Amino acid sequence: MDQKYDHIDSHKLRYHPIRLAEWYQGKNIYPLFVELSPINICNYRCQFCAFDYTGYKGSVLSEETLLGLIKDLADIGVKSIVFAGTGEPLLHKGLANVIEAAYRAGLDIGLSTNGYFMTDAIADKILPFLTWIRFSFNAGTPESYGLIHGCKPEAFNTVVKNISCCVNIKREKGLPVTLGMQSLILKGNQADALKMAVLGKRIGVEYLSFKPFSPHPMSLNENTGEQQLLLEEDALKDLHRLSDAQYQIIVRKNAIKALTHGKKQYKKCLGLPFACYVEADGNIYACNTFVGDKNAVYGNIHESSFSQIWNSTRKKETMARLSNLAQGKCRHACRMDAINNYLWDVKNPPSHVNFI
Repeated sequence: MDQKYDHIDSHKLRYHPIRLAEWYQGKNIYPLFVELSPINICNYRCQFCAFDYTGYKGSVLSEETLLGLIKDLADIGVKSIVFAGTGEPLLHKGLANVIEAAYRAGLDIGLSTNGYFMTDAIADKILPFLTWIRFSFNAGTPESYGLIHGCKPEAFNTVVKNISCCVNIKREKGLPVTLGMQSLILKGNQADALKMAVLGKRIGVEYLSFKPFSPHPMSLNENTGEQQLLLEEDALKDLHRLSDAQYQIIVRKNAIKALTHGKKQYKKCLGLPFACYVEADGNIYACNTFVGDKNAVYGNIHESSFSQIWNSTRKKETMARLSNLAQGKCRHACRMDAINNYLWDVKNPPSHVNFI
């Protein structure tokens, strides 16, 4: 079977040798990837929410601001954006127009969503322009779904219907968009793992990924993942039996290992130049670990353009300071973890590298 989604548990920076070479030469490179939080409002109150400490204050980036940002990102050579962040992206009324504009500008676009507001009309409008959609789906029954996601149990069936609608539209129109589901490995959903896997296959998504829960250092919730339970041999066999040419079960073993190992293999966060995070209030952060930390802000897009901020002294000094926090404040198994391992190896090669 073609394990086409295995890179979900790794990284793809090696496929950008030109940008990588520029970084290696010490140049001030622009990021390849930007995560955008268009809105700080959510209809769920998930037990595991990393951003519960933000208070969901209702910040919204206007459609006009987002369109200007998209143009700036495309002009400086950003390759991809993902709409995610501290709220539910589909609550942003202008998101469909922004997604289309980003596609027209040549950007690859991902969407991370709980799926509740993915109506037929919205799906029909945005699916042609998206590279992928990842549905956050962390339970196998309406009852456990309501408990874990902090919503009414009936939302389970609504989301299942909405994901199924996306699958149908993709198939009917022959769209290349990848549709996947992701579940965190939590104490409260261990018993649902197989149910979720069976459901994902029945719906027709292309993969279901089980990801370890990495606690946010500022989060208020006390949820902890139980990664080892899902790694029991019998459980893994039952899950992987469902994989075939059209559907892949992914258990993120590398991320689990990074989370349970404790100590990072690198001493600095070298991946910061390749990605960043834009919050719904306009602040640009190194990554989502620092959302809300005023000392970690590169600048604000309401005050300066993205390119101006990226070339500023403030951004340079902030990035240099934050890169040294890899062994301290930063969370484990973060988005940059695999990239940092790779870059650390590039910067600190072993002996006899010329004997390739």
